[in-house]
Formats: sequence, C-alpha cells, structure tokens
Amino acid sequence: MNKNDLQERMTDLAVRVIKMVDAMPTTISSQAMARQIIRSGTSPSANYRAACLAKSDKDFKSVVNFLVSL
Repeated sequence: MNKNDLQERMTDLAVRVIKMVDAMPTTISSQAMARQIIRSGTSPSANYRAACLAKSDKDFKSVVNFLVSL
C-alpha cells in the first residue's frame, strides 16, 4: 500500500460515513449521535493529511504515533 492508496481509502471512509449519517432518522437523539459519527468518521483523513504535511520522515512518524495514542 502506498501513500495515495491510504489517502484514497480514508476519503472513501469519510464519504461512506457521511452517506450513512444522511440516511439516519432526524430525531433529536439521532442528530446528536450523527454529529459525533461525522467527527469520528472524517478525522482520520484530516489527521493523515496533517501527517503528510510533515517536513521529514521523523516528523511524519511523530505525528502518526501521536495520533495512534489518542
């Protein structure tokens, strides 16, 4: 798996999560859950992008290790 494959998979995950949330009922409780699901489902892609912007391999590993520890 190369860098682009992982980025594409994370983007696909985010799109699938958004489509799933769009299909949820519009009750008050489901809306609260939907907001959390959206944040959880889209954050890996944003975090990976932040790691890719690192200036060196050492910085990249540091960012990824930090994200894994969350």
